[in-house]
Amino acid sequence: MMYAMRVMTALVIGCVSLCVGCATNDTSGQRVSDDAGDSKAAASNLIRERETSGGRYIVRYAPTPDPIPTNEMFSLEIEVFSADAPIAHAKEANIEVDAAMPAHHHGMNLYPRVKKTGEGRFSVEGMLFHMPGHWELYVDVREKERIERARFDVMLD
Repeated sequence: MMYAMRVMTALVIGCVSLCVGCATNDTSGQRVSDDAGDSKAAASNLIRERETSGGRYIVRYAPTPDPIPTNEMFSLEIEVFSADAPIAHAKEANIEVDAAMPAHHHGMNLYPRVKKTGEGRFSVEGMLFHMPGHWELYVDVREKERIERARFDVMLD
């Protein structure tokens, strides 16, 4: 009985230690430090380039204004590159943009407008994150029949 209690206690301590040691707002595998208070939020907001879910594209975004404001309109400039040749824009790609607050189970109140401005380049107007907290920004890249998603974590104060 005592042995079982010690094993159970060791398992609980190990699991808690593992969860604390792996805490991150970013799913890219990069560790985000908690040392500076809001450093998790700051670090996730700085990751603005990400490979899509299928690994075929690299998506980069830049917001205006920067940083993204809470409950104010903002726009995005988005570039889509071929993962095989990261300096070459994905010429035939088109995108759709959306965002959601996973903890609140809701998305944006508006539908953003996407305009293609060149090969693999897009301007997105009508973005509004209406409340502070953790948002996920989704960029769906469509080329012919293939659709892949890039997901970015954005923290608003």
